[in-house]
Amino acid sequence: MRARIAYLDNLKLLVIVLVVVFHSSVTYSGIGSWYYTEKPRLDVLTLGVFGFFASFSQAFTMGLLFFMAGYVVPLAYGSRGFAAFVRNRLFRLGMPTLLFMLAIYPLVVHGLLGFARPNKYPDFFSFYANHITSFGFTWAAGPLWFAEVLLLLSATYALARLWKWDIPMLRRKAMPGMGTILFLMGAIALLTFAIRIFYPIGTTVFNFQVYFFAQYAILFFAGIVASRKGWLERLDEQQGKWWLIAAVVLGSASWAVLVRASGIMGGSWALLGGLHWQSAAYALWESFVGVAMSIGLLAVFRKRCGRQKGVFKGMAQNSFAVYVFHAPIVVSIALLLRPLMLHPLAKWVILSAIAVPACFLFAAFVVRKTPVLNRIV
Repeated sequence: MRARIAYLDNLKLLVIVLVVVFHSSVTYSGIGSWYYTEKPRLDVLTLGVFGFFASFSQAFTMGLLFFMAGYVVPLAYGSRGFAAFVRNRLFRLGMPTLLFMLAIYPLVVHGLLGFARPNKYPDFFSFYANHITSFGFTWAAGPLWFAEVLLLLSATYALARLWKWDIPMLRRKAMPGMGTILFLMGAIALLTFAIRIFYPIGTTVFNFQVYFFAQYAILFFAGIVASRKGWLERLDEQQGKWWLIAAVVLGSASWAVLVRASGIMGGSWALLGGLHWQSAAYALWESFVGVAMSIGLLAVFRKRCGRQKGVFKGMAQNSFAVYVFHAPIVVSIALLLRPLMLHPLAKWVILSAIAVPACFLFAAFVVRKTPVLNRIV
């Protein structure tokens, strides 16, 4: 049990680091939504590097987090029951979300960006009063949208257990074969394409990027099934390596072809959504990379990364705290680096190299040393 939990924690650590690096990249690329961006003029090569990293990491990181979250849900429910499970989820997911909405978001937007742009915002008390009375805080979950969605999915699972819903997929005992995996990819791609007809990439609904939600919900459910059937314990490392190779090699090559053929570099936005072949192809590409990378990383980490030692053990235990608090840290460091006249890629590397350890140090020496924060996060 410890080894299984350890490798999932280690994999979650890797994903959280990638999330910090991803948000650091948005600072200089403008590809994605973030609090502070410098929006420099980018040449084609630089835009391609940023675009590939953004697309590839987005295709698997959050979906993999939802899969792992789904995997541990049956274990958590089984040891608690409905009422205790729901109370635990409300506290473990709801309290960090409220913390971000009511404290971290005002710090980032008014405290940091207001300091950098003093004429843009009113005084703090007016800003905060409006933030509360206008219910603006309900839109201010930032990265903690993940906790909100996970809370909703967990509650759905708890109700299904309470009402004893019979789900045919849960009766399956055999390991999923190639046909099942391809069906999973196709289902994610089809539903993603359908959602993006109405909500193209770049649109938000109550701070939610719903155009990614098909993958998140399906992989969360897949994690539950995998947990109930013990699929991860039977993952073959060699097959996992082939999935990783396929995701990286085929995923990289097909991304380049798709970007070239879609016309997005020339100003066409058909790739982002609508009834366009480009949008369908991109949804299929995302689902392939997301599922292939997830299978590959889970298989390799289960075999190779089942232990936790030294500093990495502490980092793994603090990864969620890093996720909760990384926004003000990344923005603070980016503002300090603002005077540097360097290439955007160089500034991204520098920001990431400083922000990642800074986030983990903050988690270890501030969050864990502050009783109320330690309890919440």
